[in-house]
Amino acid sequence: MSLLTKIKGLWAGEGEQRGPLYGQGELGGWYELGRLDDGYQRNLDLPHIDAKKIPAAYASVMANARAVSQCKPYHKRKVGDGPTELIDSSAAARIFRSPNDYETFSQYILNAVAQLFFDGESFSLASRNERGEVIRLDRMDSRTCSPYVTEGELFYSIGSNPFVPEQIDYLVPARDVLHLRMYCPRHVLIGESPIKAAAMAAGINVSLAGSQ
Repeated sequence: MSLLTKIKGLWAGEGEQRGPLYGQGELGGWYELGRLDDGYQRNLDLPHIDAKKIPAAYASVMANARAVSQCKPYHKRKVGDGPTELIDSSAAARIFRSPNDYETFSQYILNAVAQLFFDGESFSLASRNERGEVIRLDRMDSRTCSPYVTEGELFYSIGSNPFVPEQIDYLVPARDVLHLRMYCPRHVLIGESPIKAAAMAAGINVSLAGSQ
């Protein structure tokens, strides 16, 4: 069908049926679409959308991350029916004050929550002392970490962090990984950002901004 015929199909009088309608695939070919199709039904995939480039999405994520970072956690203990007492000398209390050598807890949780919303999941590697206590938490690149189930046990492959160069590309048990993840309908062990549900609108936004 000629291009002229395709263009004519887009216009019709009021009440008349329009069409046939066509969409262009990623390789340049033309595909006929039904009256209710929008291209998604033809399994046309979208490239990775960096939501950080969309001002509204970035502002929404950072507003949530800043709100969480203002909450200060404490380690408390209640024995029997007595009052709750604050513990400031435990390993957990020390992590709440300083999770690692380069971030305060507010900075750590702000970045972890932002990573959670942008990527759908956030990974932190726990380091332990000789008594088995967690002494630091290092955030990892979510693109280089993934869960593995082997022989009924859960492990994680750990990617990169410039502050822990000696601990890259190896498997650790789930007890040593803080894995924050959002709802994902496809798999129980991975997270999916809500932004992915708006990938079509996000892709249009980025494309329009790039063509200005």
